[in-house]
Amino acid sequence: MKTFDDLIFKPHIRGGGIIHATMHFDNRYGISVIDYNDDIDNFAPSGCGFEIAVLKNNELCYDTKVADDVLRYLNKKEVTKIMEQIQNL
Repeated sequence: MKTFDDLIFKPHIRGGGIIHATMHFDNRYGISVIDYNDDIDNFAPSGCGFEIAVLKNNELCYDTKVADDVLRYLNKKEVTKIMEQIQNL
């Protein structure tokens, strides 16, 4: 089972210190994770700085039991939990 620690963040195309990771799973689903701060170990003072979207066949997907929209203000553990849910779709 893939977790947050398996994500590889790279600078986002929009720049500005934004970093982004995507991962695709064997079930045709995937995840897009954005951090608007450029330090994944020291993000957002509240400890919740990640935004995720569910992907299906490399496209944004808003009709799963996991999420029907982008999910924001998540921490690493929450991202891992959602990744597990996506892998189990």
